[in-house]
Amino acid sequence: MLSPHAEQGSAQYVNMALTLTLLVGHIQIVMGLARLGTLVNFISHSVVTGSPPVLRFSLPPTR
Repeated sequence: MLSPHAEQGSAQYVNMALTLTLLVGHIQIVMGLARLGTLVNFISHSVVTGSPPVLRFSLPPTR
């Protein structure tokens, strides 16, 4: 998904991946606060449960 926009492994690619991950997380939080949980049923279970571990491994250890 990001490969056409940036070279894999580059700083720009990592920044885009983190931005996309955070954006998806914010969307999920807003949907939860707005009581739109029924719409989350249409999102793949692996996407819903996979985002936090991916974010943990994506952040550099200096943070």
